[in-house]
Amino acid sequence: MEPKRKKSLVLVKEDISYADKFHSEKACRKSVATVISVKPDVSVTIVEHEVASGSLFSLGGSTIAVYHVKTLPFNWIVKRKYTDFVWLRTLLIKMYPGIPIPPLPGKTMKSLDEKLVSRRKGYFESFLAEVMSFPDLKASKYLTDFLSI
Repeated sequence: MEPKRKKSLVLVKEDISYADKFHSEKACRKSVATVISVKPDVSVTIVEHEVASGSLFSLGGSTIAVYHVKTLPFNWIVKRKYTDFVWLRTLLIKMYPGIPIPPLPGKTMKSLDEKLVSRRKGYFESFLAEVMSFPDLKASKYLTDFLSI
């Protein structure tokens, strides 16, 4: 009786076709199911906003607007600044190039009065509602992190 031979798994470079490589890279970008994507009745609103003093490194004692984003039915409430929305949009554009990501309002150097902050609140709510309307974006871990951490 002959001893069993171990099968070796040696891949030859030519064995991996371009199509296989492309599909495996594309699969890496597919979103896994997140807690947000499996619930059909998730809603995101901005329940409150506040204007606070800028950071230690901001010039001229500037002020920033902080928005309280609430996600139902989880009752998550997180505080987000304008730059946080820019971060989310930038990542979504990079990771999902085939999906049109809605624009954000431009950054302003004017003082943050109540009218401007309220108007931006509406823009940010519309942005989040539009993002949530795409199943792939709703399943994004970046969106889940944005809404929950």
